[in-house]
Amino acid sequence: MIEGINHTCIAVNDLERSVAFYRDVLGCKIGPELDYGTVVCIPVQAGKDTLELMKVNDPNAKNMQFPMKPGEEGNIHICFQVDDIDTHAQKVKDSGAVITTDLHEMTLSSGITIRNFYFRDPDGYALQFLKVKS
Repeated sequence: MIEGINHTCIAVNDLERSVAFYRDVLGCKIGPELDYGTVVCIPVQAGKDTLELMKVNDPNAKNMQFPMKPGEEGNIHICFQVDDIDTHAQKVKDSGAVITTDLHEMTLSSGITIRNFYFRDPDGYALQFLKVKS
């Protein structure tokens, strides 16, 4: 039986830059560096969930994930549920991050209304803020 997802890992080009973005712009807590030899990972806590930022040290290692190249677009996104989407979206805008879809509302077929905001991290990964409207 699957107990849950332990973490999600993304490969980044500049570990320090990515840590600063997730810590200073998104407000995530940063864990200790984990050196596995071929890669270095840093856990990023978003509430109870963990995103791992991975820097590849050995590009010749087999079965390695690599960061996206400039201009590439990922086909996944990571969604952060937030308490105050206006404040969080403004902080991202102020950081100069690429905004892909500005703050907007959607009403789901269930009748629940959500507010969304889509943007990209320094490596081009698609991120989303989501707030369920009360």
